[in-house]
Amino acid sequence: MRNAQNTTIVLLLISGAILTTLLVATYIATPTAYAGDSSVRQGNCIVVGMETQVGQDIVCVIDVAARQVNLYKINVKDAFKPNTPVELLETVNLDQMFRR
Repeated sequence: MRNAQNTTIVLLLISGAILTTLLVATYIATPTAYAGDSSVRQGNCIVVGMETQVGQDIVCVIDVAARQVNLYKINVKDAFKPNTPVELLETVNLDQMFRR
């Protein structure tokens, strides 16, 4: 009976190690999540608010006429204060992205 218990314990330990490895690999390989908000369109621009998984607040401005997307980082706590700095994170050319 002792030999069967040892075999069961070893199998449970191996199963636990495999599941732990899969859990850690899934956590590490998971890409950053983005949460989008409702968009607003005015003229040739579409404005969308987003938040990243790490808590950065981003405003995405899609300029339809210029065919580009500008991503700006903002601080929500200071968003309604005058002269609040806005950091340009990235500008993406949609023609290059979609190969037009």
